[in-house]
Amino acid sequence: VKYVIPVLENISSYCYKQLKSKEYPDIAKARADSEIETAGYEMIDAVAFCDFLVDESTYDKDYAKLQSFKLKMEQAVSNAVIYTRSTKAAAEKENLCGISICHVYSDLLSLDSLLEIHKMLGICNNYDKYLKYYANIMAGGQVYFAKENKQLYKKTKWYNPKMSYTNKEYSKYFPSEKDIRFKLDKSGSPYLEFNYTKIRFCKDVLLGMMAYDSDSGKAVYFGQNRAYYISAYVGDYNKLLGDREGRVNIDFDGYWLAVNGTIMPVYNVATAIDDNEMANVFYIPCLYNGYTARLYVLWDNVEDPDGYFLYWMPEGDDGRYSMCYEVTSGDVFEPLYTVYDENTGEFTTETLANKKIRLTTKTKVSWEKVDNVNLFISLEDYFGNEYQTSTMGYSNGQFIID
Repeated sequence: VKYVIPVLENISSYCYKQLKSKEYPDIAKARADSEIETAGYEMIDAVAFCDFLVDESTYDKDYAKLQSFKLKMEQAVSNAVIYTRSTKAAAEKENLCGISICHVYSDLLSLDSLLEIHKMLGICNNYDKYLKYYANIMAGGQVYFAKENKQLYKKTKWYNPKMSYTNKEYSKYFPSEKDIRFKLDKSGSPYLEFNYTKIRFCKDVLLGMMAYDSDSGKAVYFGQNRAYYISAYVGDYNKLLGDREGRVNIDFDGYWLAVNGTIMPVYNVATAIDDNEMANVFYIPCLYNGYTARLYVLWDNVEDPDGYFLYWMPEGDDGRYSMCYEVTSGDVFEPLYTVYDENTGEFTTETLANKKIRLTTKTKVSWEKVDNVNLFISLEDYFGNEYQTSTMGYSNGQFIID
């Protein structure tokens, strides 16, 4: 600890000055890029610290200083470690092992506890100062859940509204309604056009689809699918899909994932791209053998052009999906669709008639043609904000914008 804490304090002092200089967006993006999965403890907010420095230096003008911090941190960690053990697989993978630190994001209310621990240990003065500033910027309206929790934030020891940015300062980095409308080019192809300052902070851009179910006549939301067309490079400062002005092309080919010809509600989980090869993992919300569950599907554009089932995961008592089970012949699942009531304006989750499927060796995952559907784009940025465009029609291979 005596090697690492002094370097952490110096870095925290630098990041604190950045926040005061209104450079929060770059830090927020670096935090998101270096966020780590804490298996079994999803509510613990943590970052891989050396990765955080690398990601921060990607966007920061003072590249040399941050690289210097990174080298000092790596040396400090090396000095602090007396014994290390790793599997052969871990040793062969770069950045698989390292040091992580708590960095509040999804659970701002936990910051008081972290500060109390630091106080007891007598460490991390600059680090605490930085985290409190970061949390106040978020609590001031930066994230979509800030308004809901503001009354709770006011009861914490760290809350100080004077540290928040103004609405005008926030708006520099957030798309407005006019930023997320569909447009058509001369060939009739749709696209979104953004101010580059705003689009470079988008983490995900997902394509959603709504249509009327032919059996029930209900308006159904079919999830967010084929995200790889759009989000593969959005958010990467150096690899923005489109041009430097932030134009993002919407490459929808009129197909949607189906099982035995039945169009499924699907949600993109992960996308991996390597040269011209691409793989996607989706899940289908469903009742699986009577359990509320998610059925996972793998699709890639080389070995599995249609896709196949990976496994299914039942919802636990705590609302999490953590146990994987094999998909076997004879299992039965019913897709859970999100249905829109046009009279009340409310959404409900339900099964629909004639959609139950019993799995056999002949069950087929495929991409099926859809028509007379409405499309929209959902965006999530590195700050946690979520946006949706107005809808765009798709019929007979043509895109329609009102």
